[in-house]
Amino acid sequence: MKNIFVIALFSCLLAIEGQAQETKDTTNDTWFVWIDATAQSDGQTSRIVSNEPFKITCCVKSPKYRKLLKRAEKWIQKNVDENYRGESPLGKIQDADLALTMIKEATEQNTPGTKLIRVDYKEKCN
Repeated sequence: MKNIFVIALFSCLLAIEGQAQETKDTTNDTWFVWIDATAQSDGQTSRIVSNEPFKITCCVKSPKYRKLLKRAEKWIQKNVDENYRGESPLGKIQDADLALTMIKEATEQNTPGTKLIRVDYKEKCN
């Protein structure tokens, strides 16, 4: 009877460890991130778009990613619009080619009367 209990307990522990490993692997996926925001610059509406995406590996629901968002917001406030308070200045997706396509579309489909500002912006999620 003790052997059956020990085997059952050991099996449960292995299953829990496997579940924890699977959860850990899915929280650190690779994301491709870029700036895509609208701000005011010299009294004119400006759309700020990165030239290319940068890669991060932190979870987009983590405090590290929220810090990344804050740094991007502060960068826009420092370099384009000191009153910028956008919801999310960053676009993100898990496919590098699709990220490049989305950046290209953002620059091609700019609203008439809106100034387009292309930026080189890269950060690390730490």
